[in-house]
Amino acid sequence: MLRILAIGVVYVMLGSCSTLDPAGTLPTATSVDLSRYNGMWYEIARLPMWGQRNCLRSTAEYRLLESGKVAVRNACTT
Repeated sequence: MLRILAIGVVYVMLGSCSTLDPAGTLPTATSVDLSRYNGMWYEIARLPMWGQRNCLRSTAEYRLLESGKVAVRNACTT
């Protein structure tokens, strides 16, 4: 009985693995206005992640640098 259960679990696990991309190739944006991301962003929902297991009131602050890169500061209250 245990062997049948183990085989069933293996089939379910293998069946959940997919190598095909059903949606096809997603289009890439031709340009992005990075200045629109400047400022403080507040997290309203998230999936549980180990690195944020004790975080409350998470924020991300984005700043556009003169070099054209974006500086990001992530913070939360623990």
